[in-house]
Amino acid sequence: MKTDQLITKMRTLGLNMPKTGTGKNGRILARDLEYVLGSHYVEGKYNSVKDIHHLHMRRQCIPQKAYRYDKLSEEYKSMLWKSDNWVAEEKMNGWRMIITFVPHSGFKFWGGNISDVDFLPVDYTDHILLCDKHPQHEHFHNLFTQPLLLDSEVICNDEVEMLDGMWSTTTLDAVKAVLGCDVDRAHELQKYADLEFHLFDCITYNTCGSVKDHDLLFRRIILETVMSMLKPLKHFHIVKQVETHKKKFLRDVWRKGGEGIILKNLLSKYEPASRKKDVNVKVKRKVSGEIGDDIDAFIIGHINTPEWTKKGLIGGVKLGVYDEDGNERHIATVTNMPDEWRYNLTNVESFDCIKPTLHAAFKNRVVVVDGQELSGRNQLLMHAVVDWERGFRQSKRPEDCTFKFSILQNERF
Repeated sequence: MKTDQLITKMRTLGLNMPKTGTGKNGRILARDLEYVLGSHYVEGKYNSVKDIHHLHMRRQCIPQKAYRYDKLSEEYKSMLWKSDNWVAEEKMNGWRMIITFVPHSGFKFWGGNISDVDFLPVDYTDHILLCDKHPQHEHFHNLFTQPLLLDSEVICNDEVEMLDGMWSTTTLDAVKAVLGCDVDRAHELQKYADLEFHLFDCITYNTCGSVKDHDLLFRRIILETVMSMLKPLKHFHIVKQVETHKKKFLRDVWRKGGEGIILKNLLSKYEPASRKKDVNVKVKRKVSGEIGDDIDAFIIGHINTPEWTKKGLIGGVKLGVYDEDGNERHIATVTNMPDEWRYNLTNVESFDCIKPTLHAAFKNRVVVVDGQELSGRNQLLMHAVVDWERGFRQSKRPEDCTFKFSILQNERF
């Protein structure tokens, strides 16, 4: 929510502006206003001292972000690969999750974002099942004797049926299907689809101090100690970290269909809400950047989504290409498009609010698409985007849309 909207909300509730903020020179930022608004709603949502302790820990830790590798100079990039002070960790494709542990209370699981309703971190604790599919995390309350705060990414490697009836194609989609529904359905889905928590930072533990008191090298040692105590809980894993052969590690991640890596400075502190190039750098792949050209793909079908079905419009289009062997391959599903495109692509003459269909005239039409990488399971472009301004490629036929999937196995470094 924008700053002016937050200010309007505060005035409506009769809340005072903070005297100082967390920005440079005390500048008041949007997150400072969100904190004030969230504090207003705390009492109605959390009553026990233990719950407040959990919430307080989470609110003190706005997740640290990573700087984009493609924004760096060539000199800085070279330094990242050569320096012994920088390590590489696999970037998991899931949901960011902050995990708190309070003695005599157990675990709580918090989303990386803030709710637009009560301006508090989204609490997913009730959605999540742990050991033996147990929903009550308090029965782990004696696992640690001191408060604990962990940074993690939650993924799901199982296919999950989503609310629109489609099946998840990525670990990100699967997590969204589980955590994005009501509690009962989330528990039902987890009977066959496990959530995995991949831990990559320990921010608070025992008497180690605040998040800014220790560098990553020390925090990693503490994280490994914590992980050794979490072994009985099969849902917890520690993200692999390598100190040498970082480029080879990145190639290996890409080969198995992974998203990329995060390069981390061992000497850096954990800085909540920051995105600094001297702390964390994310290395992800844009497919067009790998092959040095745009990707031509043709429309092979459509999908329906609840949001657009009720308006009688398709939810998105499926795109295809031909692989090295001449086989038609589904390479991407794109749901983001201008409203006029969505209307034109829909067969509005047979208006149907139950099952909208693609207009037959647009089947096999060629568009330009790009994405970040291929998913491991179905080899689909993730975060695919069509160049709608460019429109259809009139000079291209479906037969011209060829893509060498093996090219992404080449060593680029």
